[in-house]
Amino acid sequence: MTALTAPPLPVLRTPEADAVVPLDAAVFQWDTPPGTSPPGDASTYTLQVATDASFERLAVDVADLPTTELTLSHGLPAGRLWWRVQADGGEWSPPAAFMSGTPADIEVTRRAEASTAREARLATRDARRQSRRVLAVPEAPPAPVWPHASGPALDPAAPPVDWAAVAGFGPPDRPEEATVASDAPVVLSPLAGEVVEASTATFRWRGVPDAAEYDVEVSPDAAFGMHVLAFSSGAATEVALQGMLPPVGARLHWRVRARTGRGVTAWSRYGRFYPAGAEAAERFQHGLASATDARRRLREYDRLAARGGLDLLPDYERADAVSSTVEAGAVMAIGALCVAVALGLIAVGIFVG
Repeated sequence: MTALTAPPLPVLRTPEADAVVPLDAAVFQWDTPPGTSPPGDASTYTLQVATDASFERLAVDVADLPTTELTLSHGLPAGRLWWRVQADGGEWSPPAAFMSGTPADIEVTRRAEASTAREARLATRDARRQSRRVLAVPEAPPAPVWPHASGPALDPAAPPVDWAAVAGFGPPDRPEEATVASDAPVVLSPLAGEVVEASTATFRWRGVPDAAEYDVEVSPDAAFGMHVLAFSSGAATEVALQGMLPPVGARLHWRVRARTGRGVTAWSRYGRFYPAGAEAAERFQHGLASATDARRRLREYDRLAARGGLDLLPDYERADAVSSTVEAGAVMAIGALCVAVALGLIAVGIFVG
């Protein structure tokens, strides 16, 4: 006994879901499912169009169709409709909804679809631009790490330096002298715990007017009350000590004052530094260069971040758009003036003629 096989469910093709079709020329097309008999093998099809999803109110009911396509020459009701197809009295296909309307309705729908597609393209473009703006500002670089030392010595395990035994360092010798009411010199380098090569330590400062010479003092004591190395630089505001400082990596302080014809100025604020060997000084200079570069990259990042923030604002909210607005107003004013002059010349020509 041969088993009966249910006819395959038709696959609806046209009109597609939510499509708009003409009232008086609706074309319906369907197929049998892939992998079953080819389209047209079923003996007959039944097409139904209804005004409700339950197909209780039928607008079209055509049976015994020998093909998989039908064009309705009579008008469909306007509005939302549903359609389905049945093959050889088998199961109905899943229904599909569509709209029927006049040519004007179809044009409105076409324009709405075009507008929706255009808005989607614009949204995609804006999203890409936003993505590029975000990517234009890289991750913030780390903050600069300045290599300046702060302890009594570069090597905390090193024994204390006996400065009384270091040549040139001794008790301060400062006779009483008249102090002038003038600004003191300003120390420039070394400062803030710099590590300098002891054999070529160079001191720089900003001088004062009328200075005949400068007194310089170097000491491990921030009060300069003991173990002081004192010398004069003449009228120069920069001096290099050749081999006068031991490369011990211990903290030292230095200060300077000016001598004028009327007396001496007050002492400058002191600078703090560490005399060390060439290797330690080179490591410090390398760290200083790295920190300077990190500060430069951080400034560049801040600039990019600020510009990226401006890019997210509309033109009328951007602070830098004021100049553009002024320029645009000036151009418009010049254009209006040119038009007025031209009209005036035309009027004069007519009057003279």
